[in-house]
Formats: sequence, structure tokens, C-alpha cells
Amino acid sequence: MKKMIYVLLVLAMFLSACAPAQTSPTPAPANTAEAAAPAATQAVSPTAVPATEAPTAVPVAQSTIQDLSFTWYKNYDWYAAEKWAAENESEIWIKNKYNVNITYMDAGGSASTKIATMMVDSKYPDVISLDRDQTLTTLIDAGALVPLDDYVEGSYLQKYLGNEMIDMFRAKDGHLYVYPNWAAPMGTAGGNQGYIVQNKWYTKVGSPALKTNDDLYNYLTALKAKFPNVTPLQIGVNMAGIAVIYAGFNEANNPGYMASQLYRDGDKLGGILSDPSYQQALLFVNKLYREKLVTQDMFTMTTDDYNQRMANGNYGIAVIDDVFSSDWGAPFVEKQKADPELSTTVIDPIVNTGVTMENVKTNWGSAMGWNVATISKDAKNPKNIFQYFDYIFGPMGSLLTTYGAPGDKGYWQEKLGENDMPVMNPSYLTATTAEIDAKWMGSNWTANTGYMNTLTYYNYDKTGKATQIVKDQLAHTWNHFVDATELVNIIPDPATDMGILYQNIQTLYTTAIPEIINAKSEADAKTAIDANIKKLNDAGLQKLLDWQTAVWKQNMQTLGKK
Repeated sequence: MKKMIYVLLVLAMFLSACAPAQTSPTPAPANTAEAAAPAATQAVSPTAVPATEAPTAVPVAQSTIQDLSFTWYKNYDWYAAEKWAAENESEIWIKNKYNVNITYMDAGGSASTKIATMMVDSKYPDVISLDRDQTLTTLIDAGALVPLDDYVEGSYLQKYLGNEMIDMFRAKDGHLYVYPNWAAPMGTAGGNQGYIVQNKWYTKVGSPALKTNDDLYNYLTALKAKFPNVTPLQIGVNMAGIAVIYAGFNEANNPGYMASQLYRDGDKLGGILSDPSYQQALLFVNKLYREKLVTQDMFTMTTDDYNQRMANGNYGIAVIDDVFSSDWGAPFVEKQKADPELSTTVIDPIVNTGVTMENVKTNWGSAMGWNVATISKDAKNPKNIFQYFDYIFGPMGSLLTTYGAPGDKGYWQEKLGENDMPVMNPSYLTATTAEIDAKWMGSNWTANTGYMNTLTYYNYDKTGKATQIVKDQLAHTWNHFVDATELVNIIPDPATDMGILYQNIQTLYTTAIPEIINAKSEADAKTAIDANIKKLNDAGLQKLLDWQTAVWKQNMQTLGKK
């Protein structure tokens, strides 16, 4: 199964940047699919889940995607073109109902070469999916893409995102050239960062309170004394998890800013090392590191090392960027068969004394989602292609993506209910997670995070049915989400002088953080913080911050944020 990613984001923001090179960052269906049995405390009707009577929703695109054929290139090294409507029942349903035919194209393992050849020849497939990066800018500047402005009015894109969010996707010339994938209304919650306890060791140490950083320190100390071969606190790869620790030191902390080495300092941006809360967090991690209470090879640990450790369950508590990842979760299930004592519990954020846990934000995301789909100048029917994107982004497309084809033999009825939510069939209530996951339409690259998250809440409320993952997301991670869409385009073009400065600053950060955490005493760690702040300032950090602040302020104005 692909690595589970919260739908916002996925992406992360941060989403695509963190995706593994050899696997698609498309969110796995288990993030929105529900579990095999309804909650015992919920009364579930043996008939279809009731919904307020409403006329069948007629998607904006429905009348214009009939008899549509086009080519769709996805600009990623790892992507292998699938055959449209070969096996997936939702694709087959769309093909049979509307006679839609899509020919997918891949890069043959070299996206940069493929797209460069297209630009030289000035010949393009009808649709190109790619990241919001310099390649997109180059295509726009070359006149290779069709502006989509005339198609937005009355679309699902406009309905679900709103004009302010749509404006964030506009190019410098003011035109809209892209249809986003996994975008959401600003503030849509998501994210899988947090703390997860390994119960085998936790119970053997007396199941102490884990509310504050003092509680955490005391538990880690007791665990190390009793089980010296167990890693007390497991950190994620590339020190992922420190953002969660940082979040617990101040209710105002935004880990999305921290991920960009920034913090909000009033009406401007500051370098993260100057943030007092971040300094506190680093000093706390330094203490844990010095006392061997946290992963000792956190600076060099590989992804394989990390997944193996998580799968083995040889840790007391982990603070990581994906507490639901199947990369280690699947082998952990196998490990449990041999060691039934192993089990995990996702818990609330751990905070510093005096900080209100309910107000802490451990997860962040950009409402702009993962990547974008564009329509090339060579497409003969750009309006109809846009309407297909919009259909897939809308309720029908989202439900087809999640639950397969509608009808009496499926999990939902084609006639939608209140607020364009589905009327679920009895078969849905008895379906296993694996059966629902098998319906997932992975070819949907104009997905709607906002609708799908609402769908998750809606079906859980109506049926009482949800996987433990969904229950934990709603109770421990999604409710600690903060939007960071205003940080879009905060990284300058690497080909510019500002881009070169940015890279130099990032290099300094990559050496500064390990130096601070690895310091031999708290005094040495404080000295290292001061010394590295000076290095950053001497390297021109303030010039970069001034540029980033200007971009940030413009984004804040566009989004209507303060």
C-alpha cells in the first residue's frame, strides 16, 4: 500500500516535496475509507443510511464531458502510465456512461528530459500534470498552456475553493493556467504528525501520565532504567517529529513556518533559530540526546532503519511525521502475530507546562494541495477537458474515487442526498476496509480534499463506521491542524541571486541543528544557538527574510488573513 498521507497536503505541502522518489504521493484510500464494522455504540439501520431528499445533483461538467477523448501526461520519473478503464470500476463506469477515453503518458523514467523535448518541439499532450515549480513557469512563459479563466464561473472549483484560493494559483500575468490536485478550502484540517505510544513497554512502566514534557522526560527516564535496550523516544527520519515537540512549547507556534526555517515575528518573518520557543525545544531535545533518551543516530538514520525500528516496536514512544504510515504499519501487524504484547496508541500532543494542549497545532498544510493539471495549447477541446477535471473534483468524482461505481450493487446511490453527500447502501456497512480500498480510483489527479474530508466526517456520523485510523485522526491529529497556505512561493527561484542565497542559508541550517542537539551541555547548546544565529546573519539571512516577508504579506493580503 502506498504511504498514507493526510489529504491537504498532501501533501504535503508539503506534501509532494516529501514524497518518496519511487512511490506516488497520492493519498492512500485508507485515509478516507471506513472500517469493517460499525461502532458498537451506534445504532445502524439495516437499510440505506437516510439522507434528506434532494434532487439528483447534476455536476457542472456532466453535459460537456460526453464523448470526450484526450491525452494526459504526468511529469514524474516514478510514474508509470496506467491503461484507462482497464480494471478500475469507476473508470469503467465513467467510460460507459459518458464515453470518456483518456490515454495516459509517462516520462519513461526521465521527466526532465521528456518535458524538455516537448518544449523544444513545441508539441504537447492535451494535459500535463506537474508540480508548481519553475517548469510550470517556463511552460506558461513559452505560451504552451491554455488560460482557464473563462471556465471557472459556476464550477465546482469555484464552489469549493472560493475566488481567494483560486487567485493563489494565478500566474504573474494574472491568468489561471492550472487545476489543482488535492486542494481544499483554506483551513481544511488534516495531517498525521504526532505521538504514538508502544503499549508493550508503556504498561510495564506503570502507564504514567503523558501530558507535559516533564511527564515525558520522567517516563523516558524510567523506561531507560528498566529496559536499557529499548529506544525511549523514537524520532523520525531527518529529525521529523521535532516540529511536533516545538508545537508543544507555545500555542502560537506554527510547525509549517518551522518547516521553512521561519517564524512569525509580529508583522514580519524571522529566522527560526531566533524564536525563543524553538530554542526551548532544541534545548529539550539536546537534554534528551545527552541522556540517551532519544534516537542516538537521528542525524544519519535511513528510512529503512526507521521503518524497521517502528515495525519491531522496540521503542517507548515515537514522535513522527506519520503515525499511520503503512510503510512500517504493515510489517508491524505481522510482528504482532509473533508478539501479541505489541500494540500502539496514538495520543494527544505533549505540551510544556502552562500550555493548553487543546490549542496546540502539531499539523499543518497548504490548502493548495499537491500538484496541478494544465491544458496545453495543442488540446482541441480545452473547455471540455476542464469540465472533466471539474467533474472529478466535484461530489460525483470524489465519490467515484473513494467508493467505486454507484448503484444497487455498489456502496452508494447515484442520487445524492443533503449537501451533495452520498446515500450509502447496506453493503457499505458490512464491507471490509480492504474491499473499500480496492475501489480507489488512483487516476484522479484533480482530487478535492475538502469534500473528501467532509465525507469522512459525514459517514462516520451517519453510520458510526470508521477505521481506527480515522478515529485517531479526528481525535488526535486533525483537531491540531493549522493552515499555512500563506507560505506558498516563499522559496525563491534557484536560478536567481535570491535563490542562491536561500540555498546557502539552508545549508547553514542543516549543520546548525545537529550541532545544537549534539552539544555536550545546555550551556554549550546555548552557545551553539548564538553562534549559528551570527553565522546566518553574516551570510545575509536578513536580506532573504525581507524578500520572504514581502511574498508572505502579499499572500496574506490575497487570502484575507491577518
